[in-house]
Amino acid sequence: MGANDNFMQMTSDGMGSGGRLTAFNLNQWLGSYIAQGVTTVEIDLRNQGNVPLSIRLAFKTENVQVTPGYLSAPMLLPVGSGWLHFSISITAANLIAVGGPAPYNTFFSGGFADFRIIHEVGTANLNGDFVIGQLGIDNIRAVPEPTALAFFAFGALGIIFLRFRRAASR
Repeated sequence: MGANDNFMQMTSDGMGSGGRLTAFNLNQWLGSYIAQGVTTVEIDLRNQGNVPLSIRLAFKTENVQVTPGYLSAPMLLPVGSGWLHFSISITAANLIAVGGPAPYNTFFSGGFADFRIIHEVGTANLNGDFVIGQLGIDNIRAVPEPTALAFFAFGALGIIFLRFRRAASR
């Protein structure tokens, strides 16, 4: 959010264990997306390397090499892109099933164990492609945010209660 703003920077060297441009989270980004009303992930990305990047969100059943899951549409980052803002739909119609995962409603109701941000040109890999690259990541957020959804629901209940009360007093 301006000068000296902290952001996550990822680097990959294109070979071996450090060859994939992949970040994963095994804790904070897990849970029942459906119950929380999460349909979109917003993220700011910047290509800081010398090759174009195809960044996707990957949701895996387990944190192992070969496991089923879902893959998002790509966020294409040309070389020298500067910061670009993306809104990625994670609804059933907009995700690609990889390896025969559980049905969408089961999977996103708490059935996944690994959330990843990866460079993946194709649609068959939840681990990412090998690439020599550098990526900046900032401002990741779930939409609607679970707390915003709770405030909305509470507000809607309040309006219903007030209308019911007015109707009862007439």
